[in-house]
Amino acid sequence: MSGYLLADASAEDTLAAVRRVVAGEAVSPPRLCHYLFQFVARTTHEGSMILNQRLYHRLGLTARQQQLIARLARGFSNKEIAETMRLSEFTVKNHVRRIMRRLNAPSRYAAVQTVCESSVSSAIRPA
Repeated sequence: MSGYLLADASAEDTLAAVRRVVAGEAVSPPRLCHYLFQFVARTTHEGSMILNQRLYHRLGLTARQQQLIARLARGFSNKEIAETMRLSEFTVKNHVRRIMRRLNAPSRYAAVQTVCESSVSSAIRPA
């Protein structure tokens, strides 16, 4: 299928759509595209959230540690993490140490890399 029209399409819109499809174009009303993009974004986000929850559970990370690892992955410093999460820098340092210990990672970078590699292998292996 190369085209889709809504039920309220006029005869003129229908004829124009048929001509465009015959010419090899794909036809879809902007409103439908908008809803489709919203659906895909929502589904992708929800799917990645489920994958992340399974991954973090398997890795043994708490909800707070999940929030921290996401910020570590973006390159945030302890100070930046503390400010965005409204925590003390000392608390952030403790969480980072616990994450590194839990993941048997020698550094922050290695902890993020472990999560990323586990995420890729989870995506390849069926759940």
